[in-house]
Amino acid sequence: MRLGRGAGDRHPGPGGDPSGKGPGNAPSPEEGRMMISTGETLITTSDIDDLVGRVRLSAGDTRELEAAKDALFTGRLTPAEAQRIRQRLMVTALRHGGDLLAKVLGRLTPRETAMVRRYAHRLANYLDTLDIWAAQPVMLTLMRFGIPYDEAESIAVAILFQVW
Repeated sequence: MRLGRGAGDRHPGPGGDPSGKGPGNAPSPEEGRMMISTGETLITTSDIDDLVGRVRLSAGDTRELEAAKDALFTGRLTPAEAQRIRQRLMVTALRHGGDLLAKVLGRLTPRETAMVRRYAHRLANYLDTLDIWAAQPVMLTLMRFGIPYDEAESIAVAILFQVW
């Protein structure tokens, strides 16, 4: 499986350390960052705050997002509960855009990005019905939308990478 453009790129941070873990680059826990095994931030409080603002602009109810933010960063969730919250946040990002969606789009080629933007609402509606997220059903759905296999694979992996 390929991860798309930029998936494995590491650029030197302010300290010149390509790992981003040099002096001054280590995130503090109070910044509200959840880290994955590669050291890359998964979903930050600022991502959720951005979603809250976007949902509020569309006159939506933000209580669920605020509760998700509190739950994710208290550390009292099981991994399955945290994953479910991240899935709900991804569906919201597909519907409203924002920083979280930009993280996904940053892993994709311009053509794949255009396809995600075109089918974002349909994809969000589909993902909203899933109990278990896996690459194959997401890819098959994207292919039903008319997206070629390679692009569907890259898009599915980029989306799932943010929620696993």
